[in-house]
Amino acid sequence: MQSPEFQKSSETILGGTVTPNQLTKPPVKLKGCVYRRDGTKVRLSERLGGTMGDFVLTDNPEVIGTLACADTLEGRGLYLGHYMGGHYGHFITETLSTFWIFEENPSEAFDYFLFHPFVFGVAIPTYVQFCLDRFGIPADKIVFVGSGALAFEELLVPERLFRLNHSADPRSRWTYQQIAQAARPPAIPSPRLYLSRRRFSRKNFERVVANEVEIELEFQHRGYRVLYPETMTFEDQVGLYSRADQVAGISGSGLHNSLFMKPEAEVVE
Repeated sequence: MQSPEFQKSSETILGGTVTPNQLTKPPVKLKGCVYRRDGTKVRLSERLGGTMGDFVLTDNPEVIGTLACADTLEGRGLYLGHYMGGHYGHFITETLSTFWIFEENPSEAFDYFLFHPFVFGVAIPTYVQFCLDRFGIPADKIVFVGSGALAFEELLVPERLFRLNHSADPRSRWTYQQIAQAARPPAIPSPRLYLSRRRFSRKNFERVVANEVEIELEFQHRGYRVLYPETMTFEDQVGLYSRADQVAGISGSGLHNSLFMKPEAEVVE
């Protein structure tokens, strides 16, 4: 278990090993992290899971013996944690929680960027691509850990500043500011936004709000612009969120977008 207090720390590992990505179920246990040359575990490389309804538990031994490695990653790499690009909410919270490291280390300083996969696959949607481009991460330098162990020459491992259902460090704000600043300004700024789930809920009946039409009308009467985020580009969304004074909506990934808002802005949940 990691310390509950954030240190905004990182560790450079020389000549270590990355263990294979494995998911077992049930119960769901997640295996795969970074180990030093002497076989000891780099705790910063683990995802803190299993808190308050998160069913993916991290399970890595403290020490490992010598492993047969399928390949050796040459040069200087950056380990960015678990890739969750297939789920918008988890990507902008969990995956981006290591990107604070680019404030201190430009992407040009690394030969590759290493991720362990998660349960959402390894596809790169447009919103992920926008973020990767913002931090200078080319697709041909991304490496996903597979079913075999990897050796490496040098790997920088940053702390994750978000832990699902547990805690978050406000110093990660820098990451979201960088993304927001890259989004073009909206043609028509809207100080008040209501993020509707109505069109999304047609395809995902687990999250239906039965009277959302009435809710939309009520917010419209109060001067809010109703948005259907899934019909917009990520850049256009962020352009609006970053300039809004108030964003309202139902609990869910939509309101995670408050991360891109101004510090003095308000969220209505």
